[in-house]
Amino acid sequence: MVAFRNAGLSVLLVLLLSATGLADDRTAADLLPPTTILYAEIPEPGMVLELFESHPLRQRIEKLQGVRDAYETKQFLQFKAALAIVEAKLGQSWQRVLQSVTEGGIAIGFDAETQGATLLVKARDEEAAPKLLDTIIELARAAAKDAGNSDPVNSGEYRGITAYQIDQAKIATWGRWLAVTNKPESGKAVLDALLDTPENTLATNAQFQDARSKAAGAATAWGYVNVEAIRKGGIAKDVFSGKTDNPVAELLVGGVLDTLQHTPYVTASLTLDQQHTRLEFASPHQQDWTTEAREYFFGPDGNGRAPAPIQVSNQLLALSTYRDLSTMWLRAGDLFKDNIVDQFAQAESVLSTLFSGKDFGEEILGEVHPEFQFVVARQTCEDGTPQPAIKLPAFAAVFRLKDPETVGPEFRRTYQSLIGFLNITGSMNGQPQLDLDIEKEDTFQLVSATYLVEKDASPGGLKINYNFSPAIAFAGEHFVVSSSTALARELARSVGKGSKPSTDLNSTIKLNVSGVSDILADNRPQLVAQNMLSEGHSKEEAERTIGDLLELLAAAESVSIDLGASDGTVRASLEIDYVAD
Repeated sequence: MVAFRNAGLSVLLVLLLSATGLADDRTAADLLPPTTILYAEIPEPGMVLELFESHPLRQRIEKLQGVRDAYETKQFLQFKAALAIVEAKLGQSWQRVLQSVTEGGIAIGFDAETQGATLLVKARDEEAAPKLLDTIIELARAAAKDAGNSDPVNSGEYRGITAYQIDQAKIATWGRWLAVTNKPESGKAVLDALLDTPENTLATNAQFQDARSKAAGAATAWGYVNVEAIRKGGIAKDVFSGKTDNPVAELLVGGVLDTLQHTPYVTASLTLDQQHTRLEFASPHQQDWTTEAREYFFGPDGNGRAPAPIQVSNQLLALSTYRDLSTMWLRAGDLFKDNIVDQFAQAESVLSTLFSGKDFGEEILGEVHPEFQFVVARQTCEDGTPQPAIKLPAFAAVFRLKDPETVGPEFRRTYQSLIGFLNITGSMNGQPQLDLDIEKEDTFQLVSATYLVEKDASPGGLKINYNFSPAIAFAGEHFVVSSSTALARELARSVGKGSKPSTDLNSTIKLNVSGVSDILADNRPQLVAQNMLSEGHSKEEAERTIGDLLELLAAAESVSIDLGASDGTVRASLEIDYVAD
């Protein structure tokens, strides 16, 4: 009989706990209204905390002198004292508090109807969230009392649930859930959802479900933006206007603007581990959304593909992309705002004169295939070339010519005329002169110009001009324009070995972070001096600041950015690879 009663009590207890929310298996999307236009979630915050605690980057950051100094400031010591009080009241470390309060996930949503932002946190059990809220209220009241202020906490009741207000934040707990919002209407909507389990929520929204189905399964965090609702609401009108005042941004992501004119949503996925950080954006994409003016971006039928990146020694950055520059130039009036169109017209006039009256957009850029590359490399000056006081990297662009036999000589003559013009203007301004040279090998021809070293110049302390030895090279159908003769020669030899295959991407960029660190190290004295002038630091402080920057850069190996459109989706990703300890 006793056993039967105990069994009955156990069943009753389970039923009660289920009814009060302990067995609640709903997600934040089940509680937010279908009019939510911005949503982001971290399903497993505990895993993120563990990664943060053990990540090599965190260890590097904590070793930086600037960070160690910050740990000794009054503000940080006050923060540590407040944190210690919280830990003492809750009886456990802040890490364990965070893990217990957020074990079921964290999410935030913005509702277009109420204009309210809501933070939802799902705790491990029904005790964690209320206990944390009680502690926050107690600390807020204690701080106000110490400052001689009135009680900052107001409370009220809604459908049997006590809600609190601290400044603009409205806070309530129910079962395992902690909800924080800035609008009372949003708070009531969430509490109604907790109590009533409505059928129409963000989770049941067909568009949201489609976006969710395409999310990366291993994502550490995931987000959703209802672009369609934002467009209809007239928010961010400049983004959806179709025109821009930034030619560089247009060149890099202009085609995406057409997608944003039509796509229903955009998702973001963040994936973290010890060696990588990857952020990917994705949205539905259809080729017929691309306007005629922006066909230069994705190419005919969306099949424009970037060539495989070229590798050079001491490489810092490589960009490989598909862009029909001729079409972009000719359609400038449809792509850019009036002030930028005027600048294009001025540039057209100057360039037309330089190219013997030829139309720059149609007759010059029109002779270049859409696939091209841009390369940046560190200059070591190990071949005996003059060394300037400030050392800049070399950079070059690699194109393919449609008719190299006809266009090549035209480009060569234009280059030689430009060098002559630079010598005339440079002489008038007291600048060193450029000396032309022509070099031929079996697979390429190189035309270069080198600054003559002035007799009274100090070794290793030359003008910034000596970073440049502008050159052009012709290797089969390839045309190279470079700031450095050495880089032009290396690229010409590389492309002269044969065509590179295409990638499956529209654009790809890779930055060698260690190379950037080397460039900064080459110019460390100048960086220290600049820091002293701009920040008013002592030499010791400036040395420490630059040293911290170099140490932080040493943690990363490379940064990659990719953009591509296929299978009805356009994707853009940013990935950081860290140096293995």
